[in-house]
Amino acid sequence: MASVRIEVLEKRHSRKNFSCGNSEIDAYIKTLARQHQERNFTKTYVAVEEGKADVLGYFSVAMGSVLLQDADESVFSRLPKHPMPVLHVARLGTDTRFAGKGIASMLLAHAADLAIAASATVGVHALELHAIDQLAYDYYIRRGFLPLKGNTMRLYAPIDTLLAARAPS
Repeated sequence: MASVRIEVLEKRHSRKNFSCGNSEIDAYIKTLARQHQERNFTKTYVAVEEGKADVLGYFSVAMGSVLLQDADESVFSRLPKHPMPVLHVARLGTDTRFAGKGIASMLLAHAADLAIAASATVGVHALELHAIDQLAYDYYIRRGFLPLKGNTMRLYAPIDTLLAARAPS
């Protein structure tokens, strides 16, 4: 596989053959992602091989908030008593043909970079997402995400955690 780049979704990106094994994630990139992006509901980023247009994986992000009492007590005890501002990963999927090649990790790292960059100019305390299944949930937990209370599939990673993960070991 050639060098992989992450780009903002454009009309030239080929999405018709994308299949991650989840019909909701597949349908979103094929039919709604560009519409939502044009209306500023989400921004979608795609992984593509250098010089090619086929989508290997993607994620969509939007601003959001999390009720403070849904966060871990050690976190919310230190924060103002207002909803926690977050960058929300609305969808994330990797084409099954490219599973196990690091595409999901690359996409998640790019989402973390966006959250960190946004936090420098607007209030963003964490990157938040909803795991589609237990396999995805376990994947995010291994990458330092914390579970939110009340909905066992929602997780978040504070900006400080994302910054620490970037630091050289």
